[in-house]
Amino acid sequence: MGGLKGTAVWLTGLSASGKNTLASLLAQEIGKLGLQVQVLDSDELHQVLTPQPDYSQQERKWFYNSIVYIARLLAFHGVIVVFAATAHRWALRQNARLKFLHFIEIYVKCPVKVCIQRDKKGLYQKAISGGITNLPVVQQLYE
Repeated sequence: MGGLKGTAVWLTGLSASGKNTLASLLAQEIGKLGLQVQVLDSDELHQVLTPQPDYSQQERKWFYNSIVYIARLLAFHGVIVVFAATAHRWALRQNARLKFLHFIEIYVKCPVKVCIQRDKKGLYQKAISGGITNLPVVQQLYE
């Protein structure tokens, strides 16, 4: 796949900040314009690509490179791609930015307290109790 093609919108932010909800709403609005759009939800993709994720830095890099590759395939065919993915490291998002002709990054700002209240997966509680050791904003920096 040569050259930069297509458009990507990356909704980034803390876990449970509302990225998936906003991505779905954005995709609906883009679809109303008669444009092809696809949401790439990291939660759904983890189930397929890394069904038992360890969230190590190496795995995260592989995972995000993989979803960017999938997005490039879609964008090559004129699909606007909307990512709903934390990608807490700037380099992960920058790598994606360099692969698209048009790239929009949106930080979904939500207080940690609200994210904890919304957390259906229980990630924050696991991180606070030591069950997981690499959750962005609890044990890792969000860049």
